[in-house]
Amino acid sequence: MDEQRGSAYKQVKAVLKIQLIDAQALGFPAGQQVKAVLKIQLIDAQALGFPAGQQAFYLEQALADQAAQPYRQRVLVLERTGTGTATLWDYRITDPKDLVGADAAALRSLTKERLSRQDGCEVTWVRADRELYKGSAGAGRSCHTTLRNATFVISYSDLTPQTLTSLDEGFDDTGAHRWGPPPGVIGHIFRKQTEPAH
Repeated sequence: MDEQRGSAYKQVKAVLKIQLIDAQALGFPAGQQVKAVLKIQLIDAQALGFPAGQQAFYLEQALADQAAQPYRQRVLVLERTGTGTATLWDYRITDPKDLVGADAAALRSLTKERLSRQDGCEVTWVRADRELYKGSAGAGRSCHTTLRNATFVISYSDLTPQTLTSLDEGFDDTGAHRWGPPPGVIGHIFRKQTEPAH
């Protein structure tokens, strides 16, 4: 295995294994700051029918004061796709309410039949320097949505060993901004935290 390719894959995978990290959304009106919680749980990719060598993660994102009502639940599948690059495939989950909280037993009951890949929404990570990977998704209006009158999503992200910075924005067919942090701001910053004791 190429050393650079291997290290890119390992770093992305290590950050995605974070169980609980804190988020602050930047750029809201009058300097308002919104906290969100992101849970990412490693799940058995091969049990779901993905090829050996790929890694799968359950993602759950919610406002900090509404953790039981996540606004995003996904399965993400990580694949090495080149020298210094990795691709994170996005799968929507049919009726994901039983998975809220990322309970291990509930996640083991998940089947591939409940997953639907969102082609055009995959994130491609490229190594920018020793500890930074830059990701993007939705080029050419390829990531479709109907959320809040938007028709497509563009996403940018930076990944380091300690942080994940993510900017997701929705636009309509005219290119008008419909949701997400206002253009020009950095987006959401998730900082690595120790998993709380049970």
